[in-house]
Parts: sequence; C-alpha cells; structure tokens
Amino acid sequence: MSNTTTTSKKTDEDHDDLHAIATAQRCKLMVAQSLEFDLELAFLPLMEEASAATLSLSPPLLPLPFPKPPPQNEDTFNLSTLHIEELEKLDQTLCDHPLMKSKMKHVREDLHLQIHDSKLAQENVMSAGRWTWPMLGC
Repeated sequence: MSNTTTTSKKTDEDHDDLHAIATAQRCKLMVAQSLEFDLELAFLPLMEEASAATLSLSPPLLPLPFPKPPPQNEDTFNLSTLHIEELEKLDQTLCDHPLMKSKMKHVREDLHLQIHDSKLAQENVMSAGRWTWPMLGC
C-alpha cells in the first residue's frame, strides 16, 4: 500500500513539474514572439531609411520602390505560434489528468465488482445440485 502512495506522490510531483516547465516555456515563447515583433517593427523603417539615403546619394535611372514585406496571413507558418498551441494542448492534458485518473479508478472498481459478481454467480450455479433446479422453477 505504501508503494502505491509513493507512486501516487511521485506522479503528482511529476505532474506539477510538467506544469511548471510548460508555464516557463510559454513565458519564454511569449517573450520571444514579442522580441521578434519588435525587431521586425524596427527593421522595416531602418531599411526604408537606408534605401532612401542610398537613393539620395546617387539617383538611379529609374526610381525603385522599396519592396514591401509580404503580408502575414493565416496560412503563414509561425514556429512560435505552433509551440504555443502545443503548450496549450499540454496544459489541457495536464488539467484533464486528475479527472481522467478519477474516472479510471471508478471504471477499475466497477470492473472488479462485475468480475466478483460473475465469479459468485458461477460458484452458485456450479454448487446448486441437480435437484435444486426443478425446485427453483428452472
């Protein structure tokens, strides 16, 4: 019995550790996403300024417009967004774990009860003599 309690405590500690790691990872990803956005926001005006300065020093024969970055749409792959989605799935799994554990315990107890009832019924049928059945109406 103490082995089961020790295993249960270890599992709970592992569950808490996973939750803490997932939370820390999510925070790091949010910081990385923010930094990436800030860098992109700072990069574009710098490129426009550098392009304008270059063009003002020696004007080209034909004016070249500064290429605009491709618009970000829903289909564009973003690794940090994928990481965040996976962490949300992990969080949901970790939140569902205690409920799943409780339901599994209930199913296990119900199964044990059904097995016990089945064995008891078999024993009663086998122990009933040949002459008992007509008295029971069977």
